[in-house]
Amino acid sequence: MIPNHPGPALPAIPPGLAAIANGRDFLPTGEAARVLNRAPQTLRLWASAGGPIKPIRINSRLAWAVSDIATVLRGGGEG
Repeated sequence: MIPNHPGPALPAIPPGLAAIANGRDFLPTGEAARVLNRAPQTLRLWASAGGPIKPIRINSRLAWAVSDIATVLRGGGEG
């Protein structure tokens, strides 16, 4: 580790996504799908078969990281 080095920059969250996220770090599948302009089933497919972002499970439900969604919206990832 380099002393006094800030580390990698966190991706900036687009204003529209920030408003939807409302301070949350993760979004449920339905909200994430709306933000990404995809069908919820597409995100479920990403979760099972692989996609540009990976969800975590919270109480047996998929949750999508706002920072990962921001990366995809900026053109990062495969999606």
